[in-house]
Amino acid sequence: MKVYCEKVLFNKDTKSYEVIFDFNKNKDLIAFSEIFQLSTNEENETIFILTCLVFEKYRGFKSGFWYELPKTFFENFTLVNRHSENSRLIATLEYDADKGGLLNIRENRVYENMEFHEYNEYIRHDGRMGLHEYMKERKCYSENPDFVVRNVGCGNINEIRTKDFWLIYDLGGDIKYDDAKMKSVFCRINFNQEFICVISHWDLDHYRAILDLQDHQFKKMEKIIVPTKMPNTMQLRKTLDRLKKLKIDIEMIPPAFSYTRGSGTRIHLVSLGKFGNIEIFRSTDGSNINQSGIALSIEGKNKIAVLVGDHHYPQIINSMLTSRVTKKYEFVIPHHGGHAGKFDEKNGVRLIFLEEPYLQRGEDTEIFQEKKLKIFL
Repeated sequence: MKVYCEKVLFNKDTKSYEVIFDFNKNKDLIAFSEIFQLSTNEENETIFILTCLVFEKYRGFKSGFWYELPKTFFENFTLVNRHSENSRLIATLEYDADKGGLLNIRENRVYENMEFHEYNEYIRHDGRMGLHEYMKERKCYSENPDFVVRNVGCGNINEIRTKDFWLIYDLGGDIKYDDAKMKSVFCRINFNQEFICVISHWDLDHYRAILDLQDHQFKKMEKIIVPTKMPNTMQLRKTLDRLKKLKIDIEMIPPAFSYTRGSGTRIHLVSLGKFGNIEIFRSTDGSNINQSGIALSIEGKNKIAVLVGDHHYPQIINSMLTSRVTKKYEFVIPHHGGHAGKFDEKNGVRLIFLEEPYLQRGEDTEIFQEKKLKIFL
């Protein structure tokens, strides 16, 4: 069965890994379900988690890659959770390292092209406005917009909001959040004005909310901007199917042209244009889906905030920052501890992590409560 590695997490206490997967096709899901005698809701449940994994050195799973796993691979796994409270997850399995020993996954890697390319089925051809025309017609400029960071665990939702304009950057959420927890996030968002959505890249924790929101919450979404590098997973296809069913205008942005000679496989971000004080960038595509997406910058009176998605800091610094601007830059970093490279503070850039100052812990709840911030002073 072909599976896609969505995320790899390391547990420092147990010195083992937790890995989250999605399937390529329904037949893969069925084959997996038969091993553990699972009944599935094929409309939703396609994600599974493997825990307590230990690998030979440099022979483990890598996020963003495909693997072919035979049924015999699961011989030393035990079903520990069916996740009835989470409509995305089918099961969590625990590995018995005493029986199975160190794993070597390298030979299971799939090297064929497993990207999704059926774009035309989802692009509307009815005279809808493109990105440039749409943004130019909107009143995007504000010296002091509301900037809201939603705490969605290991995921990302950012909002740039003014009286006349609303942009949501990523509609994500922690893959392991149950349905009730995701609903509690949405209940705090006031879907009372038209908005445009931008998806930074196609990791599930950056777009899962598209599958969780209620239909009426999509009524104000006028347009969604997405990068074309997509893994051909069941959750991704379900997401595109839902947007199509709701008649949302999907604009797919191809990779930027690599304009620098002799740069090899180095990733660049190229500006698609500046609209008011919001500038949108698309990267050239690499093998890693985290580095193949869309980033934003928002310029205020004294600062420029950069919404980086999961792009590495050197890419952002080299492509989006300019010495011609005297204002300070601030990077808004998604709350999931990704490997975005070493950060050199001598560039004059400040990192803003989502725990503080954007979030404060409520006195009577374990859930973080958002602050509305006016980030430009």
